[in-house]
Amino acid sequence: MFEFNPGIYLNGKLNEQANTIDATIRIDTTSVYLMQFSHLFYQEFDTFDLPSNMIRTGKLWKKFDGFHFDSAEVVQKLPSPYIEPIDTVINNIQCYYFTVHKPDIKAGDFNEIKVILIKKPGFTSLNKIGGSVFPDKDYCVVGINAYSYKNKDGFVQELDSLRPLARKEIHICKDMSAKSKTAVLDTINGFTAIKELEKKRNLN
Repeated sequence: MFEFNPGIYLNGKLNEQANTIDATIRIDTTSVYLMQFSHLFYQEFDTFDLPSNMIRTGKLWKKFDGFHFDSAEVVQKLPSPYIEPIDTVINNIQCYYFTVHKPDIKAGDFNEIKVILIKKPGFTSLNKIGGSVFPDKDYCVVGINAYSYKNKDGFVQELDSLRPLARKEIHICKDMSAKSKTAVLDTINGFTAIKELEKKRNLN
Protein backbone atom coordinates (compact mmCIF):
# COMPACT_ATOMS: atom_id res chain seq x y z
CA MET A 1 0.00 0.00 0.00
CA PHE A 2 1.51 3.33 -1.10
CA GLU A 3 0.46 6.65 0.42
CA PHE A 4 1.62 9.89 -1.18
CA ASN A 5 2.51 12.80 1.07
CA PRO A 6 1.78 16.03 -0.85
CA GLY A 7 3.43 19.39 -0.27
CA ILE A 8 1.33 22.46 -1.09
CA TYR A 9 3.19 25.61 -2.22
CA LEU A 10 1.43 28.97 -2.59
CA ASN A 11 2.97 31.83 -4.56
CA GLY A 12 1.27 35.22 -4.42
CA LYS A 13 1.93 38.52 -6.19
CA LEU A 14 0.25 41.81 -5.37
CA ASN A 15 -1.15 43.75 -8.33
CA GLU A 16 -1.28 47.29 -6.91
CA GLN A 17 -3.08 48.82 -9.91
CA ALA A 18 -5.95 46.35 -9.83
CA ASN A 19 -5.74 45.99 -6.03
CA THR A 20 -5.74 42.19 -6.41
CA ILE A 21 -3.46 39.31 -5.58
CA ASP A 22 -2.46 36.82 -8.27
CA ALA A 23 -1.87 33.46 -6.63
CA THR A 24 -0.69 30.12 -7.96
CA ILE A 25 -0.85 26.82 -6.09
CA ARG A 26 1.62 24.02 -6.81
CA ILE A 27 1.29 20.54 -5.33
CA ASP A 28 4.31 18.21 -5.28
CA THR A 29 4.88 14.84 -3.65
CA THR A 30 7.35 15.36 -0.81
CA SER A 31 7.58 11.69 0.18
CA VAL A 32 5.90 8.31 -0.24
CA TYR A 33 4.92 5.84 2.47
CA LEU A 34 5.00 2.09 1.86
CA MET A 35 2.77 0.16 4.26
CA GLN A 36 2.00 -3.54 4.32
CA PHE A 37 -1.08 -5.28 5.70
CA SER A 38 1.04 -8.12 7.13
CA HIS A 39 2.84 -5.95 9.72
CA LEU A 40 2.42 -2.61 11.47
CA PHE A 41 5.44 -0.71 10.16
CA TYR A 42 5.99 1.81 7.38
CA GLN A 43 8.91 2.75 5.15
CA GLU A 44 9.15 6.32 3.85
CA PHE A 45 10.79 7.10 0.47
CA ASP A 46 11.85 10.45 -0.93
CA THR A 47 10.10 10.03 -4.29
CA PHE A 48 7.88 7.74 -6.35
CA ASP A 49 10.39 7.33 -9.15
CA LEU A 50 13.56 5.47 -10.13
CA PRO A 51 15.78 5.68 -8.23
CA SER A 52 14.27 6.30 -4.80
CA ASN A 53 15.87 6.48 -1.36
CA MET A 54 14.45 5.22 1.90
CA ILE A 55 14.24 8.10 4.40
CA ARG A 56 13.00 6.37 7.55
CA THR A 57 11.01 3.50 8.93
CA GLY A 58 8.85 3.14 12.01
CA LYS A 59 5.58 2.09 13.55
CA LEU A 60 2.40 3.03 11.71
CA TRP A 61 0.94 5.08 14.57
CA LYS A 62 4.18 7.11 14.75
CA LYS A 63 4.04 8.11 11.09
CA PHE A 64 4.68 11.85 10.70
CA ASP A 65 2.25 12.76 7.91
CA GLY A 66 -0.70 11.42 5.97
CA PHE A 67 -3.35 9.07 7.33
CA HIS A 68 -3.23 9.00 11.12
CA PHE A 69 -3.38 5.75 13.09
CA ASP A 70 -4.22 6.40 16.73
CA SER A 71 -2.33 3.61 18.50
CA ALA A 72 -1.27 -0.01 18.49
CA GLU A 73 -4.67 -0.94 19.92
CA VAL A 74 -6.44 0.62 16.93
CA VAL A 75 -4.08 -0.77 14.28
CA GLN A 76 -5.12 -4.39 14.42
CA LYS A 77 -7.34 -6.82 12.58
CA LEU A 78 -10.75 -6.49 14.26
CA PRO A 79 -13.53 -8.98 13.52
CA SER A 80 -16.86 -7.57 12.38
CA PRO A 81 -20.25 -9.23 11.77
CA TYR A 82 -21.17 -10.11 8.20
CA ILE A 83 -23.80 -7.83 6.66
CA GLU A 84 -24.93 -8.34 3.05
CA PRO A 85 -23.42 -5.45 1.03
CA ILE A 86 -25.69 -3.36 -1.21
CA ASP A 87 -24.64 -2.42 -4.75
CA THR A 88 -23.86 1.22 -5.49
CA VAL A 89 -21.81 3.25 -7.99
CA ILE A 90 -19.44 5.99 -6.84
CA ASN A 91 -17.56 8.11 -9.41
CA ASN A 92 -18.36 5.47 -12.07
CA ILE A 93 -16.76 2.75 -9.89
CA GLN A 94 -18.70 -0.34 -8.83
CA CYS A 95 -18.83 -0.23 -5.03
CA TYR A 96 -20.88 -1.66 -2.18
CA TYR A 97 -22.04 -0.35 1.17
CA PHE A 98 -23.70 -1.46 4.38
CA THR A 99 -25.08 0.50 7.32
CA VAL A 100 -23.31 -0.15 10.62
CA HIS A 101 -25.31 2.35 12.67
CA LYS A 102 -28.86 3.55 12.09
CA PRO A 103 -30.33 6.62 13.79
CA ASP A 104 -32.91 6.21 16.53
CA ILE A 105 -34.64 9.58 16.55
CA LYS A 106 -36.96 8.72 19.44
CA ALA A 107 -33.97 7.83 21.62
CA GLY A 108 -32.15 11.04 20.66
CA ASP A 109 -29.70 9.31 18.32
CA PHE A 110 -29.48 11.23 15.02
CA ASN A 111 -26.33 9.66 13.58
CA GLU A 112 -26.03 7.28 10.63
CA ILE A 113 -22.78 5.53 9.65
CA LYS A 114 -22.18 3.60 6.44
CA VAL A 115 -19.13 1.63 5.31
CA ILE A 116 -18.07 1.71 1.64
CA LEU A 117 -16.59 -1.46 0.10
CA ILE A 118 -15.00 -2.52 -3.15
CA LYS A 119 -15.03 -6.14 -4.30
CA LYS A 120 -11.46 -6.91 -5.36
CA PRO A 121 -9.63 -9.88 -3.79
CA GLY A 122 -6.19 -8.82 -2.54
CA PHE A 123 -7.05 -5.10 -2.62
CA THR A 124 -5.63 -3.08 0.30
CA SER A 125 -6.70 0.30 1.67
CA LEU A 126 -5.73 2.55 4.57
CA ASN A 127 -8.95 1.47 6.28
CA LYS A 128 -7.96 -2.18 5.97
CA ILE A 129 -4.47 -1.56 7.37
CA GLY A 130 -6.08 0.41 10.21
CA GLY A 131 -8.20 -2.56 11.26
CA SER A 132 -11.46 -2.19 9.28
CA VAL A 133 -11.68 -5.70 7.87
CA PHE A 134 -14.80 -7.13 6.25
CA PRO A 135 -15.52 -10.83 7.00
CA ASP A 136 -15.68 -11.72 3.29
CA LYS A 137 -12.06 -11.29 2.16
CA ASP A 138 -13.14 -10.59 -1.42
CA TYR A 139 -14.32 -7.17 -0.17
CA CYS A 140 -12.14 -4.32 1.10
CA VAL A 141 -13.28 -1.32 3.18
CA VAL A 142 -12.36 1.85 1.27
CA GLY A 143 -14.38 4.50 3.09
CA ILE A 144 -16.67 5.45 5.94
CA ASN A 145 -19.57 7.89 5.57
CA ALA A 146 -21.21 9.53 8.56
CA TYR A 147 -24.19 11.89 8.70
CA SER A 148 -25.96 13.72 11.53
CA TYR A 149 -29.67 14.32 10.87
CA LYS A 150 -29.70 16.74 13.79
CA ASN A 151 -26.84 18.97 12.63
CA LYS A 152 -27.43 18.26 8.93
CA ASP A 153 -23.72 17.62 8.35
CA GLY A 154 -21.22 14.79 8.14
CA PHE A 155 -18.22 13.53 6.20
CA VAL A 156 -17.63 11.27 3.22
CA GLN A 157 -14.72 9.00 2.27
CA GLU A 158 -14.96 7.56 -1.23
CA LEU A 159 -12.93 6.36 -4.21
CA ASP A 160 -12.14 9.14 -6.65
CA SER A 161 -10.60 6.98 -9.39
CA LEU A 162 -9.41 3.44 -9.99
CA ARG A 163 -7.08 2.26 -12.77
CA PRO A 164 -4.37 -0.36 -13.48
CA LEU A 165 -0.74 0.63 -12.90
CA ALA A 166 1.37 1.68 -15.87
CA ARG A 167 4.46 -0.39 -16.71
CA LYS A 168 6.86 2.18 -15.20
CA GLU A 169 4.75 2.39 -12.03
CA ILE A 170 4.95 -1.39 -11.64
CA HIS A 171 8.77 -1.23 -11.87
CA ILE A 172 8.83 1.58 -9.27
CA CYS A 173 6.62 -0.42 -6.89
CA LYS A 174 8.79 -3.53 -7.24
CA ASP A 175 11.97 -1.51 -6.66
CA MET A 176 10.62 0.19 -3.52
CA SER A 177 9.23 -3.09 -2.20
CA ALA A 178 12.64 -4.75 -2.61
CA LYS A 179 14.36 -1.87 -0.82
CA SER A 180 11.86 -2.05 2.04
CA LYS A 181 12.99 -5.61 2.76
CA THR A 182 16.50 -4.33 3.59
CA ALA A 183 15.14 -2.35 6.55
CA VAL A 184 15.81 -3.77 10.01
CA LEU A 185 13.00 -2.70 12.32
CA ASP A 186 13.37 -2.43 16.08
CA THR A 187 9.94 -3.57 17.28
CA ILE A 188 10.36 -1.85 20.66
CA ASN A 189 11.61 1.61 19.75
CA GLY A 190 10.57 1.69 16.10
CA PHE A 191 13.69 3.16 14.54
CA THR A 192 15.70 2.43 11.41
CA ALA A 193 18.80 0.30 11.83
CA ILE A 194 19.83 0.19 8.17
CA LYS A 195 23.05 2.16 8.66
CA GLU A 196 24.13 -0.08 11.55
CA LEU A 197 23.53 -3.12 9.36
CA GLU A 198 25.64 -1.61 6.58
CA LYS A 199 28.48 -0.98 9.07
CA LYS A 200 28.46 -4.63 10.15
CA ARG A 201 28.52 -5.79 6.52
CA ASN A 202 31.47 -3.51 5.74
CA LEU A 203 33.40 -4.81 8.77
CA ASN A 204 32.88 -8.39 7.63
